[in-house]
Amino acid sequence: MKTQVLLLAVLLAHAAVGWGLTPSLSSLLENSACDYNDLENIVDCSAVEDVSEVTDAMNILSEAGFNDFGSFLLSDNPRVTSLPEDLFGDVQFRRIAITNNANLVIEKDFLGAARDVVLQIDLSSPQMASIPPLRSSSVTKYTQNAEALEHISKDALAGMPNLESLTLKKAGNNQNGLTIDFGAFATLKKLEALDMEGSRLSGFNVTSGAFHFDSPALKTVQLGGIYMANVFPSSFEGFTADTTLTLMLNYPITIGNFFNVFNSGASVVVQETTPCSCNLAWIRLSSFLQQASISCIVRQDFVSLANVPESSFLHCCGA
Repeated sequence: MKTQVLLLAVLLAHAAVGWGLTPSLSSLLENSACDYNDLENIVDCSAVEDVSEVTDAMNILSEAGFNDFGSFLLSDNPRVTSLPEDLFGDVQFRRIAITNNANLVIEKDFLGAARDVVLQIDLSSPQMASIPPLRSSSVTKYTQNAEALEHISKDALAGMPNLESLTLKKAGNNQNGLTIDFGAFATLKKLEALDMEGSRLSGFNVTSGAFHFDSPALKTVQLGGIYMANVFPSSFEGFTADTTLTLMLNYPITIGNFFNVFNSGASVVVQETTPCSCNLAWIRLSSFLQQASISCIVRQDFVSLANVPESSFLHCCGA
């Protein structure tokens, strides 16, 4: 039956062209579970019963000569569990939002011809444990807010080399936590903003190479709400004087692990108040102080590190 509907739609489209008429997109998709919003140039396939209906809709549009759209939507659909390779075929979209699909796991590059033009991709669905192996040099903004996300692969990010904005909020909030390949973010040479607020690292460990960057454009690294029990050497590298690093840091800001961040000229914001002891003397007694936004606990009061007297640190060895 689906095949018959597809053939009928294609035949009608060809007939309309032969008669000198231009078929409307709404009429092409009249018998499809996908809808077209002409005001916003959106193809919405949120109502499909099976992903094959998306494939059928793409074929109908392509056969009729409609290959260029603003956005594709597939949201709040528990029936779609996977996406096939090259789902979109010859159809192109600038924005793709496949979100809140309770049972969806994406393990293939579904972009098809969209890989050449897509600018924004949002794959925030709750069962997504990894970043799919997408290949697109055009995409500049990628979002995947999913508690199930448990691994950030260097290879997956390398497939989107021109990303400027990467949002992975609340990742790793499952039993396993989140692991990050050494140098995964360093593959993104144009990255401006990384937002991982509220994520949970595996074992609460910041592993070596986890937050290495290699982008002169880097401005924001948001790691607020991430509990860090252990920060291993060479975890943070590649910051610039224009970067602001935001942390919820329970682990001491030691010179061994954070010197390179401050030495780059980056600003560091610590969300949680912390006892300001000798571990912060290297900041308080140096020019790095102007880069730090740290609130200290002093006699049960909250005081900015800059307002704690230098004399409180002069006894510290190695200050």
